[in-house]
Amino acid sequence: MRITQLERTVVCVPFLPGILPPPEYEEFTKSYPAPLGERRHDLLRIHTDEGITGLGMSGPYFGEREEPPPDLIGRNPLDFEPRNLGGGGYDIALLDLIGKSTGLPLYRIFGGKFQDRVLVDYWIGRMGPDASAAAAKRAYELGFHGIKIKCTIDDGNVAD
Repeated sequence: MRITQLERTVVCVPFLPGILPPPEYEEFTKSYPAPLGERRHDLLRIHTDEGITGLGMSGPYFGEREEPPPDLIGRNPLDFEPRNLGGGGYDIALLDLIGKSTGLPLYRIFGGKFQDRVLVDYWIGRMGPDASAAAAKRAYELGFHGIKIKCTIDDGNVAD
């Protein structure tokens, strides 16, 4: 099996309503060169001569895109040692490809299952107490058991 093609497709995944900070908290996003709702990612595909495709996704980018490792084309994906290939999305796509080609779920490749499910938290942007309470209620109704709340030390209730 040999890697024959690397493919990148730009995607912009919209946030659910009520997650992005309201206008009065827009300064929270000043560290980002683009509004949070316009963060772009690359959907990455690694194709092989056996018709197997591994999928991965880059982190958000605002100008420079995640570049593929220069030596992937023509190589056997099973020859790579577990190491950082220069970009998280390509690492994930390669691991996906390895799992598909061996017929094994990645948890088996990584040494076995440690739990039956993976818990994730609901995420909300920086907002006031009333909006935060509404978001927490929505998270609970959706079945989440944890919430990640974005804030800064400049927020009075955080500093206190």
